[in-house]
Amino acid sequence: MEKCYNVHSKERFAKITRDQINSMLKLQHSRLDKIFSFGIKKTCYKVELVGMWYPNQRVPCWGLNVRHKAWIDHLAELEALRPGDAARWGDVIPTFLPDDGGMPLPAVGLDLSRLQLSAAHEAPPRDGILLLTLKLMELSKIINNTGGVPVFEPAIPVQEPHR
Repeated sequence: MEKCYNVHSKERFAKITRDQINSMLKLQHSRLDKIFSFGIKKTCYKVELVGMWYPNQRVPCWGLNVRHKAWIDHLAELEALRPGDAARWGDVIPTFLPDDGGMPLPAVGLDLSRLQLSAAHEAPPRDGILLLTLKLMELSKIINNTGGVPVFEPAIPVQEPHR
């Protein structure tokens, strides 16, 4: 670990010399990560901004992870599926991206026999996707204002979800 490391620095916070690596292990690949974790208020979303330093890099590459508390339960259903079976998530978008960002209602089977698709029928707007995008944009402003890296640059103006 670096002595007197400035936590706001974009420099690596730990360094390993080749001699240390050779004496400890025969590492083939390595990466040093700094993770900033955020819980989004009034939702069940958790966002992680990850700074990743690869060997011989002085500045990090950045990644973004988004999770929702209910996703692990929904995706766990896939582990028990038999070949040819399908998950019973009902309407997938509000199941995984609920309009209020909270816990979705229990999934109800979707009857595909009554589904009618045509160019005249558009899908209704989904507030869950818009809510998550707005929250990520707010988080981007916080990160950018504190000397972080730009996470998002909106190409179009963003509107509040309609309620």
